Amino acid sequence: QRVGIVLFETARFPNAVFLTTLDVKSVQALGVGQEVRMPVQGRLTLVGKSAAISTEASVKRLPDGGFQVVSVKPAPLNAEDFGLSKNLRTLTKIGDRDIAGVIPVSFSLVFMP
Repeated sequence: QRVGIVLFETARFPNAVFLTTLDVKSVQALGVGQEVRMPVQGRLTLVGKSAAISTEASVKRLPDGGFQVVSVKPAPLNAEDFGLSKNLRTLTKIGDRDIAGVIPVSFSLVFMP
């Protein structure tokens, strides 16, 4: 909870936004319950700042016609890209331990039909 409040300023910025495009034809060709791994590139917006990220995701077709996209491994985010260095230093002081300037971010998204 402290990470959300101090690092990501969730009181001021309660949402993160990730914009990407997927090969919809490939996803729609999947049978219910089938999944495929694919590279995902997009722009992540945190605390009012955006940066490009790339990772691999597992895309699964859901019974209702939607699909789920889950990161296979965390995408490394550089704190400086989002202006989080000051917040990271504050969090380090509070926790009395060093925290790396690269933040691993995972995601699980559900797209409804």
